[in-house]
Amino acid sequence: MGGQTLKTHLWALAMAWLCAFVLCLPNFLMRAQRAFYRDHFPAYFQGWTDNGAFSTIDSFSMAEDTYEYVARIRHAAGHSLPGDPFIKSNRSPRMAATDALTFEAFGAVFRMLGDHRRAWMASQFLFALLWVPCLYAVLLMLGATPGQAAWLALLSTLYADLARVIVFLQDFLLFDKLKASFQYAFWFLGSYHYFLGPTRPTGPLFTYPCLFLAALAFVRGAAGKGKASLVLGGAAGGLLAYVHADVWAAFHGAGLLYALWITAGGGPSRRERLRPWLMLALSAALSLPFVRYGLFTSEQIALQGMTRTRQIAWGSLPSLLGAALCYRRYKDKPMGLWCGCLFLALFCACNIQVLTGWLLLQGHWYYISNTFLALVGGLWLARKLPALGETDWRWISVLTLLLALPRSIGYAGLHYWVYALPADEERAYEWLDRNTPQDSAVAALSPQTDLRVCAHTHDGVVVSFLIPIISDVSIQENARRLVYALSLYGVRLDDYLKQGLDGSRRWGDQLWLGRASQESRERSGLILVHFGALDAARREEALRQAASEPVRDYGADYLWVGAFEKSLVKDIARLPGRDRLEKVFENTAATIFRLRPSAAR
Repeated sequence: MGGQTLKTHLWALAMAWLCAFVLCLPNFLMRAQRAFYRDHFPAYFQGWTDNGAFSTIDSFSMAEDTYEYVARIRHAAGHSLPGDPFIKSNRSPRMAATDALTFEAFGAVFRMLGDHRRAWMASQFLFALLWVPCLYAVLLMLGATPGQAAWLALLSTLYADLARVIVFLQDFLLFDKLKASFQYAFWFLGSYHYFLGPTRPTGPLFTYPCLFLAALAFVRGAAGKGKASLVLGGAAGGLLAYVHADVWAAFHGAGLLYALWITAGGGPSRRERLRPWLMLALSAALSLPFVRYGLFTSEQIALQGMTRTRQIAWGSLPSLLGAALCYRRYKDKPMGLWCGCLFLALFCACNIQVLTGWLLLQGHWYYISNTFLALVGGLWLARKLPALGETDWRWISVLTLLLALPRSIGYAGLHYWVYALPADEERAYEWLDRNTPQDSAVAALSPQTDLRVCAHTHDGVVVSFLIPIISDVSIQENARRLVYALSLYGVRLDDYLKQGLDGSRRWGDQLWLGRASQESRERSGLILVHFGALDAARREEALRQAASEPVRDYGADYLWVGAFEKSLVKDIARLPGRDRLEKVFENTAATIFRLRPSAAR
């Protein structure tokens, strides 16, 4: 290794640290901004809707997406195995196997730091730090010079979030899609934006570096770098099963096509043709527990919003362009061949409905494809530029980093007021976390409260959220749980169902205009997400079936009465079973009762 190359490798590592700093800079700036208003304009600060402590977990625009994953991370941090963070009694091999490595990795940071808010900030920095060196290595194997690789790795990481824009644009004739794309790409014109770079939990923040590393290991093993490389390549692919299903499926689709290409080519020796198959065999063997327990059942697939269609996914056409580019420019490079196979696999995944007649969510496939398109397309463009030396590429990297700084600072300036909870609601969760036995069951009617209880406390809730990665409670059992929760408050099912029909005030539009309305947000979209993307008719059918059965006791330990519950109960002094209720906490946000066990339990 030449001295100049070593310097470039060290430069890329330094860029990785600076990149992670720029991506996480808004966290520190938003915290400082909130502290400034709290200390110098306390009356103004107290008038904010979200006037609690700064928290990256509590982004108003992305709350439910974050809460579900943070809840599982907290569960992994406090238990020997990852599991259902909502229904703590729900233990199964499937819950232990699903994304176990992902949640254990985050859980280790949470255990080490103790405080879940600081742990989440640390996790964002730590795993964002992995992106640049991983992409740097991938680009080197594609044939980039060290300077080109360092710059493209930096660029692809700093702007990884913009790869989602094409996902939104796939249905470009609808105004809502255009509007969402505009708001996402030009976030500096308004505050409707989710995250910077790859900092969304848990993918792509953690799951994509695992895919990058598995690809590197597979290509290295296929190149014949010794028996250890074969074992590493196969093991890396198999372990992706316990990282996330999307990266596992993408890896195996690419690996299978790669092995078929090498086998059909006839050029390499028999031993060289055998290597990819040996790695795939080992990977498949390690994936068996996931295949046995982790794959979705038909009911869980329905919860993902499966619809009937045989229409081609036109948004997947860029994947074909990526495959063509890899074939023309990089097929002599093993990593180029792997990337080409990945694009073809992702195109097939996006269009599986043409054969099956059923369309599943495609966002994962678009996002992976767009990420790799940025690499191969960026390298192709870099080679079209005039010949540049390594020093030139370093200066371009510095300029790229500096150009990302205003983006980071601007994000903080637009969002600091929505990264927190209402102070009194925050105090209520703190009370639960400090004063209740671990894994207590808290009953609430507000889905938003259910999410927050499990993200901010060590407790569970009565009604789960049927996202298969988070909880595998059946649809009918969850319907019975919701009916049980309603019985604790004496609320009729029809009155509860009406709460989800107020779509006149869309919280996203209000946020875009600079207003954060908790009530509007809850009633115009979050209500009834206990049942994932299940269609309204089937959801209501399950609930009415459960309401026709005798109410089952699911053992609530505490009863939460907040603004949402009060809007349905009206008079909390008339709650059912008052002889079992002991008031243990009260402030303006919530009243919490301890439920004494009934004689029948």
